[in-house]
Amino acid sequence: MRHAETIKSHPNFDPSFSEIVDLRGVTELRASTETLRQMALRESVFYSDSKHVVIAAPGLVFKMARMFQNLAEETRPRLKVVKTPEEAFDYLRGSMSLI
Repeated sequence: MRHAETIKSHPNFDPSFSEIVDLRGVTELRASTETLRQMALRESVFYSDSKHVVIAAPGLVFKMARMFQNLAEETRPRLKVVKTPEEAFDYLRGSMSLI
């Protein structure tokens, strides 16, 4: 829950950046669906036109990331969940649609 403040306080932070979150190494989830909902409803520290991309391996983590994506439609309208770094970079470059 404090991650956004950590990012925001970094001296090189620029809210116009796009964001990649790589969850492929996550083997255990300790976040409840209520925590995910709260995080999704919080305003992003990035500009609304910034892209957010989450890389997650197929399975529970991917499903939870997709749930977060659905919950965050208003706060992170350009959020996409993908399975590979290649898909992430394609999206950031603009060669992959938001759907």
